[in-house]
Amino acid sequence: MPDPYDVFTVAAITAELQATITNGRVQRIGLLDPRTIGAEIYAGGRRHYLIASADDRSPRLRLAPALPSLDSALVTPFGLLLRKYVRGGLIQSIDQPPLERLVRFSIAKRLDPLKTSCLATRDDAQVDEIEALAEVEVDHDNHQNLRQLTLFVELMGRHSNLILVDDDGRIMESAKRVTASMSRVRQVLPRLPYLPPPPPERLDPRQISAARASRFLAGVAPEGDFARALVSGFRGISPLLAREITFRVSGPSDAHGNVTVPSGEALAATMRELFESLATSDWRPHIYRQRGDEEPGQVVAFAPVPMAHLAAEFVEEPMTSVSAALAVAEEALGRTSDGPG
Repeated sequence: MPDPYDVFTVAAITAELQATITNGRVQRIGLLDPRTIGAEIYAGGRRHYLIASADDRSPRLRLAPALPSLDSALVTPFGLLLRKYVRGGLIQSIDQPPLERLVRFSIAKRLDPLKTSCLATRDDAQVDEIEALAEVEVDHDNHQNLRQLTLFVELMGRHSNLILVDDDGRIMESAKRVTASMSRVRQVLPRLPYLPPPPPERLDPRQISAARASRFLAGVAPEGDFARALVSGFRGISPLLAREITFRVSGPSDAHGNVTVPSGEALAATMRELFESLATSDWRPHIYRQRGDEEPGQVVAFAPVPMAHLAAEFVEEPMTSVSAALAVAEEALGRTSDGPG
């Protein structure tokens, strides 16, 4: 099964988190493992539980049905800063830069020494006593002791990371430190300015015209893999999305991925239709199972919107939420659904 976190999935989970935990108070936060955090957030009169991971094999971001068991014995600089500056903070906004597998959490916390000390020493049984604080908005007119920061969750396979950035745009700490010897393009180290991952020099599928699509098609080898050409030619198109576009414009491909090359007009129209979900946030998550005598069949794919090429081959099953669908997909990939990768 392909990794589920493409641009569409990141957009879908961002929309779900915006609707669920924006303006929520971070009551607990800690590490499940050195690259995975778990948090309890009080929003809308109830508790929500968040998992974010930069694990090389299983990067993920979603809500969980319960707070995973945090490893209190695991002490890292990143974990310590999360507890100091994020616990007790208010999530002011959550957003995804266009066509990026990146989610930004903007957080504000008033660093009152007495309150911070009290929050840091509360145990699980006492959290109920501070939930009233979650109903109090941050006073933006009084900036004294107010700390603004951003948690970046980058979901990019083995390059995934969790990065805490101060209000001056400098990195405080990260789940993974990236030195110059590891990457000449982008270092991730404390006190360096945060720079987003450099975008690839590819076409924007949201703005593709029939004429520009025709020029793209003119450069595709007739015997080549059309879906692969889409991945390499356009921003934000994962192999899953490329196969869907190929199916919609050309029908099923042969065993080698060869298809009847569509017209520029058909390709542009199909791309605009598919990417409309990004503009409308019309997310309808599904999982896809193998057909067969055994019920239910093995999960083979997840998608935040219905995929015609998958429905033609597998059993399509709608899910109640993006997080619920991702949990099922993670389990099918052999990842623990609510714990470390």
